Amino acid sequence: MNTLFIQFYSKTSSAPWCYELGNGFSDTYDLCKSKGDFYWIKHSHTDEFINTDLPINKGTIYISCLFLKHLYRAYMWSEKYPDINFIVGGPAASDYVLEGMLPNNITITTKSVENWFGVPNFSGRWNLQIPSEIPENNTIYFTYLIDNICYWGRCNYCSYIESKLKTSVRIRPSSDFEFKDIKYNGNIMIRLGTEAITSQHIKTMLPNLPKIDGLDGYRVFFRAGSKELEVMRTFENLDSMEDVRFNIGIEYPTDRMWNYMKKGYKLNEVLELLNIIKKNLYLTMMLGWNNLIKKDIIDLEEFMKMIPERGKSSSITVRKLFAMPGTYIHEVYERGKEERIGPFYAGFDPKLNNEQIELNTKAKEIIFKYAKEKGYYIQSRRI
Repeated sequence: MNTLFIQFYSKTSSAPWCYELGNGFSDTYDLCKSKGDFYWIKHSHTDEFINTDLPINKGTIYISCLFLKHLYRAYMWSEKYPDINFIVGGPAASDYVLEGMLPNNITITTKSVENWFGVPNFSGRWNLQIPSEIPENNTIYFTYLIDNICYWGRCNYCSYIESKLKTSVRIRPSSDFEFKDIKYNGNIMIRLGTEAITSQHIKTMLPNLPKIDGLDGYRVFFRAGSKELEVMRTFENLDSMEDVRFNIGIEYPTDRMWNYMKKGYKLNEVLELLNIIKKNLYLTMMLGWNNLIKKDIIDLEEFMKMIPERGKSSSITVRKLFAMPGTYIHEVYERGKEERIGPFYAGFDPKLNNEQIELNTKAKEIIFKYAKEKGYYIQSRRI
């Protein structure tokens, strides 16, 4: 055994009974299996680095990295194991700036596994080997990739455009929902992997998702735009999508701020869409802006008054704006705390003046007040 394919799994921070699988090799399972062995490694988001020993001292290791800390672990291994050739890819392979030198035995690539091995994308059958270390009767959360694009790709805080300049486009031509055959004595949550699901996929895929044993839901990132609303209006009811969790980033929900961030949303359309989705509505809002005005606070409160009431099957998550390299925000915001790990630079927390701190704090209070009144589960990340 001198070739390994390393994938990471970890407990999610918000639900410690849920294990997130970084199953980046699932689309090429048979191809990878013919060349080596899969090797799962547990990762902790709270530790800077866990010095895990590897089972080989020489050979080749392919690593799928979801997060920057995964990339850092690969870097540390390359220093510790000079006789192993490390090929490192995954989403984290394009979301950083290298500030330093890498060892000669590590290659970071934005190619897909298929591109690396010279075969057509999605030419194999999707499959997943669940880590044996995960206890039964928990929840596993994994990804079934639809595509790696965002058809919108214009938001000024998002590094999508910059990172995708380095990455080959992959679009699954058809879906057999191979994950329906996965056997696990616990609950299963499936992310339909796309940066923003298209109106065509909403129409053809979401109503036809299979029911499987232990299903805890499908998670999909969903834009609240005109095209999505047009399709959703055509469904007389959403019973066929009762297992879908609609994750919608509304960030700072006022027309002025949506125009500023180039979000492409309109207030009346967003509110209509939120009323169509009767349950499993997961909204994300973002604070930390440096350009809020008093009217944004008034308009935010009006929006929060108008959002529909929901039960505990819906949530509002408030997270902090982060300035990633290659974004407009990164170029124009004053730098606060920077995020670096090893030779990798990931961006910074914007620094705000006292007026903006006060306005953002008021906005948070309004969001939390109305979310609680309307029955949403509230989560806060780095705020």
